[in-house]
Amino acid sequence: MSQNPARIDLVPKRLAAVAEFRKLPEAASLAAANKRIRNILRKSPVPASAAPQAGRLTEPAEKALFEAVERLAPDTRDFVEQGAYTRRSSSSPRRAGRSTGFFDEVLVMAEDEAVRANRLALLGRLDRLMNEVADISKLAA
Repeated sequence: MSQNPARIDLVPKRLAAVAEFRKLPEAASLAAANKRIRNILRKSPVPASAAPQAGRLTEPAEKALFEAVERLAPDTRDFVEQGAYTRRSSSSPRRAGRSTGFFDEVLVMAEDEAVRANRLALLGRLDRLMNEVADISKLAA
């Protein structure tokens, strides 16, 4: 409900998707990663709508995350448009899970302003995709 859904009749489907998501072995780590992403973005001057630029990616972990996000986006859009929330919530987190390795290997708040902005844009895109159905950061302990 925190996302203020436009259609209340879809809330039960979204709740079912959250319940399925919570059953996944990686649910807790993904929720924690998403909470971390949200905290970083909240403090960021980069607009939430900024798009990451592939040509500005330098680290292997950020390139891998970008590729995972790019593969995730069409499926997420299709599942959400079809109202197939449970299908989306159970299939895409495994691909989005690369965010946890990203934090181990990449300094998001790099000194170079363009690099930092691009990394923040990448996290913003991932955040939007991860939270299409529900705000999973709220599931973090």
